[in-house]
Amino acid sequence: LKYVKTIVVLDHHRQTKDTIKNAVLSYVEPYASSSSEMVTEILQYIVDKPKLKPVEADALYSGMVVDTDKACHELGSAKIVNLLLLGAAAASGELGLSVEDIRQAVIDRVPPKFHQLNFSALDYAANLK
Repeated sequence: LKYVKTIVVLDHHRQTKDTIKNAVLSYVEPYASSSSEMVTEILQYIVDKPKLKPVEADALYSGMVVDTDKACHELGSAKIVNLLLLGAAAASGELGLSVEDIRQAVIDRVPPKFHQLNFSALDYAANLK
């Protein structure tokens, strides 16, 4: 955050003592199921409707469908949210990458002691129906 000039916060968690300071906009809605839901709601009110690319629409949808809190609890770590969303997006076919491509990137770039956790998150999301 120290490297950006403008901070906007969209959060579906209750505010805590760790609230981000100096935001030009802070939209906190604890009743929203996800930040993706909040973004989708904001898009409704834009006069000149943006045309989302399929991967952008899939990312928003994945963010609403993947219960990251439940998955993090089941898999034992909150550090796998990105892999959950990547797995869901890859499984949709719109990302341009397959689940196996992402699995290989984990092998190539992540320390081996974290492989299984990342693979579990990837498989969890890729197998959601």
